[in-house]
Amino acid sequence: MEDRHVCKRCGGLKTMYKCTFYIIKYVPNIFRQEFVNIGIIFTVMSPGDPIVSVRFTKNWSRVLCLDPDADTEMLEDLEQDLVDTISTSTLSADEAIERLQDQMSNNIQLEKGLGATSIKGLLTEDPRPEMDRLMRLYVEPLKEQDSELSSGPV
Repeated sequence: MEDRHVCKRCGGLKTMYKCTFYIIKYVPNIFRQEFVNIGIIFTVMSPGDPIVSVRFTKNWSRVLCLDPDADTEMLEDLEQDLVDTISTSTLSADEAIERLQDQMSNNIQLEKGLGATSIKGLLTEDPRPEMDRLMRLYVEPLKEQDSELSSGPV
């Protein structure tokens, strides 16, 4: 669904899209509650059916660091399985995602937005770069800044 909002910078009307997202977490040991964010389910609310995108990391090093025995091939396959399940469901996107969460093992968890106490959606002018931004923010490994993080004063 799109809304028109007044831009604070230029004063003109801008089209803004309502979006929600889920963070997909890999939890190798449910009792320890250690996890790695491995993907995003991103929903753009549109006048008809919502547009749902699923994206997983392509870099499994953080998963393998937490769980050296992790089945990364299974995790890679899960990305397409989620796309297929959501796109073929007769339920709404949110209902299909909630049902998926109930069916998943404890090792894969979905968290809406930033959790129950934080925002669950966002407004954006362009949904495509927003998903890229969410992947960089929540999923992809941080890149060390050469001199600032790896060395102290000389």
